[in-house]
Amino acid sequence: MNCRERIVLALIISLLLQSIDFNAMYSTSSNVDYMDIIKIEPLINETFVSGVVKLKVFSQKPNVDVYVNNTIQYRLSNGSEWLVEFNTSVWRDDLYVISFVAYDEYGNYSIKLLWFVDNNPPIAELKLPVLTPDNKPWINGSIAPVMDPFLLNESDYVKYFNNSVYYKIYVKGIDRWIDYSTLYINDSVAEIYYRDSFRKGVFTGNATLLAYIRVPSSGLYYIKLEVRDLSGKASYSILKVIFDIDKPMLRIDKPINGTITNNTTVGFKLTPIDETSRVCAIGFYITTSVDVKPSLRNYMPLPGRYMIATNESIYFNLTFNKSSKYIVWFIVIDEALNYREEYVTITIDNESPELYFEIKPYDTKLHIKIKALDNISGIEEIRVYINSSLIITSRNSTLEALINASIGYNIVEILAIDRAQNIAYKSTTIYINASTTGTQNLDRILQKPSRSHEYLHKYLLPIFLVIAILLIIFAKHRIRMRKT
Repeated sequence: MNCRERIVLALIISLLLQSIDFNAMYSTSSNVDYMDIIKIEPLINETFVSGVVKLKVFSQKPNVDVYVNNTIQYRLSNGSEWLVEFNTSVWRDDLYVISFVAYDEYGNYSIKLLWFVDNNPPIAELKLPVLTPDNKPWINGSIAPVMDPFLLNESDYVKYFNNSVYYKIYVKGIDRWIDYSTLYINDSVAEIYYRDSFRKGVFTGNATLLAYIRVPSSGLYYIKLEVRDLSGKASYSILKVIFDIDKPMLRIDKPINGTITNNTTVGFKLTPIDETSRVCAIGFYITTSVDVKPSLRNYMPLPGRYMIATNESIYFNLTFNKSSKYIVWFIVIDEALNYREEYVTITIDNESPELYFEIKPYDTKLHIKIKALDNISGIEEIRVYINSSLIITSRNSTLEALINASIGYNIVEILAIDRAQNIAYKSTTIYINASTTGTQNLDRILQKPSRSHEYLHKYLLPIFLVIAILLIIFAKHRIRMRKT
C-alpha cells in the first residue's frame, strides 16, 4: 500500500467515524456549477497542512459561513471576496473537514476540503529496560548488563538462540499519521525476536513493544530507531551501547592446582582477563566436599576488594583453620555481569603421620616391618637409618625388609614423611651379642621404641657386678668372724 492509498484509507475511516456524508461533500442546490458560485484559492484539498494556511474565498452569494469540523470559524458577508486564514499550528494532529457554505434567500452552495494536520514529528523512543549492578537504570553509553544484579541467573535480560545473543529492548514509534518504523544496529536493519518469532526490525503502523535485538558480538554498537509518518516527517532515537556477551577468563597463577602444604596461610595470585569490560569483581567460596558446587549467592567478595581492573594480577592470602583437603572456588564477574567459575584444590596438612614398626634380630640381620599412616596428604617416603647411615627407603606407606646389622649396639632410626613434608620420627637400639648369634630372638618391639637393652648393658650389669663383689666380701668377713 503506497502513501496515497494510505491517506485515502485514513480519509474514509475518519469520514465514517465523523458521520460525514461523503457523497454530499460537494453539493449544489441547482443545476448551476457550484464552481461558478463559490471558489477557493488555492484549492488545498486531501493533503497535509501545517502552520498558518491563508485562503481567498470568492462567492456570488453575499454570505459565506466557514466551518472546521462543524464548528463555525468565520461568517463572511456583504462582499464577494474575502481572505481567511487558519492557524493549524495550534491544532492537534488529526483529520479536519473545512466547509465553505455560500447562501442567500434563494438557496445555498457548499464546498468541503479535507486537511490532514501534521504539526508534530513522530515519537521515537528506545530503552534498554535493565538495571545496572548498582541497582540503577541503565545509562546511555555504558555497558549493558546481561542479567538483573539481584535475580542473577533468573533474569530475562538476554535470550540465547542458535548460538546468538538477543538483548531485551523497548521500542516505541507512534504518530497520528504513522507510516513505518525501522530499527537499526550499526546502520544495518536489526534482527529481532518478537512474539515467539524471528523477523526484521521493520514495523508498519504504531509500534510499542518489548522485543529482543540480536547482538552479533561484543563491542560498541549504535542502535537507532527511525520513525516516519505519511507527511514525510521523521524522528530518531539512538542508543550508544557497549555489549559484552563473552564470559571473562580467570587465570589462577598461584597456587597450582593440587598443592599440598603444611602452611595454614596460602598465598594466591589471580589474573582476571576480559577484552571488553574494564573492571570486574571476584568472589571466593571454600568447601571440603568435592560434591558441593556453590550457588551464585554463596560467594564472598575478596577482603578489601570490590572492583578489580581486568588484565592485571592481584595478590592476597587465605588462612585455613585446620588440616584438610579444600576446594577453593572463585567467581569472576565483569561489568556486564557475565561470570565464570574456576576452582583450585589445596591440601593443608600440618600434622605428623602415624608411625608403627616392629624389629626382630636374626643372627646379624634385622627383620623390620614398618607401617605409616596419613589420611590427609598421604605418605611420601619412609626412611630407615642404622647408626646414622641411610639403609633403605620406600615410597609406599608400608615397608618390610631384612637388613644387615652389626655385632653390638645398633641404633635404628625410622622416619615417615608425608606429602606436606611433616615428619614422624622414632628410634630404638638393638643389641646383637656375638656369643648368641644364631640363637638370639628378641621379643617384638611395637609402636613405642624401647631402650631397655641399652640400659641393661650400660647401667644395670655394672651395678649387679658391684653388688656381687660386695656380697662376696661380706661373706668372707662373716666366715673370719666365726673362726675367731
